[in-house]
Amino acid sequence: MIRCLTSISRIAQALVISLFMSPDVVFGESKADNNDQSPTTVVLSVRAIQATAPTAGIPENTVHARAPQLDSELKDIEGRLINLPFSNFQLLTSKQETITIKQKNSLQLPNGQKLTFRPMYMDQKKVGLWLHWRDKDGSEILNTRVHFDSNESVVTGTDCAHDQGLILAIKAVRVDGPQ
Repeated sequence: MIRCLTSISRIAQALVISLFMSPDVVFGESKADNNDQSPTTVVLSVRAIQATAPTAGIPENTVHARAPQLDSELKDIEGRLINLPFSNFQLLTSKQETITIKQKNSLQLPNGQKLTFRPMYMDQKKVGLWLHWRDKDGSEILNTRVHFDSNESVVTGTDCAHDQGLILAIKAVRVDGPQ
């Protein structure tokens, strides 16, 4: 029995070693990606949204009967915002940047918070984005990797004081061809 477990352990180790030594795999990227002469360029749009008028404690049939109050620039994500426990949504700031994959960028939010992001990868269907969100004192709010559908907005947020929330809507669109 011990001999069998030892053999399975050796096989598992050999598989892991062969995976990392494969010439076609380099840190999760294919060899073809590494030989690409032009880096992938992405248009990254980040919107900071103030959410107010909490709906917690209000009967569910009343909440869904009311349409949320939101700025016209947020109509494209209304379906996602309506599921959040707030009824008013105001665009605080918006930033759109053209950056290359693995390029770090930052956005200062109007309330003093700072958002740093770096697209890790992008293919025809998915986007991987590292996101680091700090409050005005430099304390960490969120440090994560987000994976979402290309050409779709992902919505994330945090509760703030005084029954308010701060929401981020992030969208990445691949730029094809030379710049």
